[in-house]
Amino acid sequence: MKEVTLNTITAGSPFTYGGMSWVVLEQAGETTLALAQDVTECRAFDKDGNNDFKASSLRKYLNGTFLKKLFKAGADKAAFADLPLDLTSDDGMKNYGADTAQIGLLSCEQYRKYRDAIPNASDWWWTC
Repeated sequence: MKEVTLNTITAGSPFTYGGMSWVVLEQAGETTLALAQDVTECRAFDKDGNNDFKASSLRKYLNGTFLKKLFKAGADKAAFADLPLDLTSDDGMKNYGADTAQIGLLSCEQYRKYRDAIPNASDWWWTC
């Protein structure tokens, strides 16, 4: 089987990596922005009711336990770069500023921008 490099996959196309199915949202040079192809599990945004992604239990989980699961399933640690996250709310409030994470959630603007490439999910999901 011929190995395919990720930067040759077009937006909207699925691929498997780290034991999970993903869909490419955008290619930018050697960087690929991808989204899990479906909801991976149901979790609270924050166990204590916090609505700031930077301090959320979901962010801690995604960049801790979840990322380690991907590595254990064969994902290369060097393949994950810090993703800039704009935490502007859907109504335009900028109180939470920005963040970076290796695994994050889409912002409201990213959801709008990439909607054509995002498959319909089996359940609702959070934005950052």
